[in-house]
Amino acid sequence: MARVFSERKNEGIRTATSAQSKQHKKQRLSQKDHPSRPQLDLAQSRSLERCNLKIRFRLQKEGKEVVGFSQNISPGGLQVISTIALNAGTPLAVQCSFGEVGYLNVSGQVVYCRPDSDDHHTIGIKFSALRDWEEKILTSAVQELNQSTTTQEKSLLTMLVTEDMMALEAADFYRQTQRPLPERPGIVRHSCIHSSKVIGWGFDLPPTEITNHDINLMINRNGNKGRYGDVVGNLTGIKSRRYAGSRINPSDLAAEASLQALKSAGIDPKDLEVIISCGISRDVEEPSTASIIQERLGAHNAYSFDLANACNGFVSGLDVLDSFIASGRCEIGLVTAGEVISQYINWDPESKEDLRLSSMGYTLGDGGGAAVLSRVKDGEQRGIKSRWFLSDSSYWRVAVVPLINNHSKRFFRSNGAEIERAALQYVPVGVEETMKMLEWDVDDIDLIIPHQVSSHIIENLFYKRLGMPTEKVFWSFPMHGNVGAASMPVALCKALDEGRLKYGDKVLLVGGSGGFGVGVMGLVL
Repeated sequence: MARVFSERKNEGIRTATSAQSKQHKKQRLSQKDHPSRPQLDLAQSRSLERCNLKIRFRLQKEGKEVVGFSQNISPGGLQVISTIALNAGTPLAVQCSFGEVGYLNVSGQVVYCRPDSDDHHTIGIKFSALRDWEEKILTSAVQELNQSTTTQEKSLLTMLVTEDMMALEAADFYRQTQRPLPERPGIVRHSCIHSSKVIGWGFDLPPTEITNHDINLMINRNGNKGRYGDVVGNLTGIKSRRYAGSRINPSDLAAEASLQALKSAGIDPKDLEVIISCGISRDVEEPSTASIIQERLGAHNAYSFDLANACNGFVSGLDVLDSFIASGRCEIGLVTAGEVISQYINWDPESKEDLRLSSMGYTLGDGGGAAVLSRVKDGEQRGIKSRWFLSDSSYWRVAVVPLINNHSKRFFRSNGAEIERAALQYVPVGVEETMKMLEWDVDDIDLIIPHQVSSHIIENLFYKRLGMPTEKVFWSFPMHGNVGAASMPVALCKALDEGRLKYGDKVLLVGGSGGFGVGVMGLVL
C-alpha cells in the first residue's frame, strides 16, 4: 500500500591454501597423462592476445621525457622499448589517443622491465582497474589500429609516472594524526519554522562522450556486434552520454559540482553546516561518500552523511536539508550527488531476455550536481514552497542493481514497461496535488525539470497525460542520458546556462525512481 507525505511551508601478498596446492598438483598430473596436449606458458598466451603495432609514445618521469614506439598492444596492456628504466610495480597514468577513433585516460602499472642492448629496456605495462566500457573501447581501437596504418600513424600514447595513491592511503589507515579541531562559531538557533531557498547550483560532467555508435561497438551479443546502440537511440531519443574513466570517482564529480555551487552562492566551504551526499554510486562501502566530499571541499565544520533514494536522491536530499533549516538545526547546507553509474552496465548480455533487461542501462550517463541552501529572509518570496512524496514498494523489483551477486559483476537490470506504468500511475497525481497546494496553474509555472528519462515516458506523462506545453518541460536527456540522482541538478544548470530559467522563476522538480518512488517539489528560484 502506497503512503503519501505532503507539506506546504511558509539532503603482492601471496596466499596459498591446501586446496589451491591440491588443484595445482592435479593439473600437473593431468599434463603428464596427456603429453600430446600443447602447453603454453604465460608469456606465450599473452602474446596471442596482443597485436604487433608500432604506436608512438612519450614517457615522462621526473622531468625527463623519452619518445619511441610500442612493440605490441592489447586491451590488457602494452610493451614498449625505452631508454628509461622503470621498476616493476611503477604506477602510470596513460593517455591514449587513437587518431579519429577516440581517446581514453587509464591507469597502468609496470609488470616487468628487462635490459636490452644499447642501454634500452623492454617494459611490459598492464592496464589496471579498467571499467567494462573502457575495455570495450580499447578492444575496438586495437582492431581498428590493426586494420589501418593511417590510424596507427595518427595515434599517440602519453605515459606519466605517478604516485601510487592507493599504497599511500593504505599506509595511512592506522597512522594517527594530530590535527586541532577547528573552532566552531556560536550560532543562534530559532525554534520557529522557516523555509529554505536554493542560493547556488553547480554541475560537472566527465570529458569522455559516448555516442550511440560507440554503444554499437561495445555491446557484445554472443560474440557478435550489432546496431543496438542505434536502436536504443531511436526508441529513447538519446544521442550521447558521458562516461567517467577508472580514475574518476563519484566524490570527484560531486566535489567539482559542489565547488561550482558554492562559488555561485558566494559561500565559503567552512561555513557549511550540513553536507548530504545523495548519489546512487559510492566511492567505498564505508565510510560515507559525504566524508570524502567534505575533505575535498575543506568544509571542516559540516555534519556530513549519505542519503540513498535511487534517482530521487537529490529531491529527497533537498527535502531533508530544508527540514533541517526549517527546524532551526542549521542555516546553510549542501546537497550533492556524484554518479559513476556506467560501471553497472552489462555489455555482454547472454540472451535476448538479458539484453531486454539491460537495454535501459545503455541510456545511463555519469555526472555530478549540487545545490546550496540557506534560510529565507523575512518577506522574501524565494524558496521551497511545497513538496509531495510517495513510495509504492510493490514495484521495487522492476529496477535493481544488486549489492551481492553470484556473478563477479553488478549489473543494472530494469523492466522499462513496468517503470513507465508506475510513472503514469503516480507522477500525475503528485504534480496535480502539488500545483493544487501552491495554487499554481500551467501558466504560472516557468519550467518543469523532470528526472531525465526516455522520450516515450516524457511524452506520455507530461504532454499527453498532464497536457503540459513542450516549452514548459526541460529535457536534456538526449545529450547526457539518465545521470541518476544528478539528473535534475544537471538539467537545471543547463536550463540556467541556456537562459531558460532565471532567479525568481517558478519551477517544478518532478522525480521518479526505482522503488517505485515519486518526489515533486515546487520552488521559486
